[in-house]
Amino acid sequence: MEKRGFGKIFIIIFSVILILILIVAMFLYSALKVPDYDEKNKIILQNPIKGLTLEQAKISFNESFVEYLLYSIGANNLHNPPLSDNKPKIKIVIENDIYASIIEKGRVIVKKEDISDQDMTLKTNKEEAIKMMEDKNYIKQSFSSGKSELSLLADKATLFAKGYLNIYKELKGESITGGVIKIYTE
Repeated sequence: MEKRGFGKIFIIIFSVILILILIVAMFLYSALKVPDYDEKNKIILQNPIKGLTLEQAKISFNESFVEYLLYSIGANNLHNPPLSDNKPKIKIVIENDIYASIIEKGRVIVKKEDISDQDMTLKTNKEEAIKMMEDKNYIKQSFSSGKSELSLLADKATLFAKGYLNIYKELKGESITGGVIKIYTE
């Protein structure tokens, strides 16, 4: 008789563990998957510094420059965490100007205003931003040399779920580890 009771308990425990594994796998899949937006949502960005001298670009610097820079670092690949409407938010400080960016379904929306509940803060100056816009390969150099700064402010789980860790690794050349999940990048 006791064998039957043990068998039922084993089946229940096994089923619960299997369901938990499936839920975790679905969460990881949706958190790591880069959003795939259809062709009708694609936008074509023109580099706003094209044809401008460094001085002209500094004088003309506005939201379109910040938008282009954010697309250049891959901010458009950020996304809401699974089953959430918590949009990725970035604060950009360029000299004395502050910009707020919200990423919505692959679109980077930039406004010249302050934001207080950002996930990440990016700090640089106009000349560095312009250099990054001129040469995408310079972006990593600017952050690794300390001429530009990147601060992750949200908790690691949120950063992971929104896709920030890929941007951090790309810009800083290092990964964030710790907590329950350790992410290896080689």
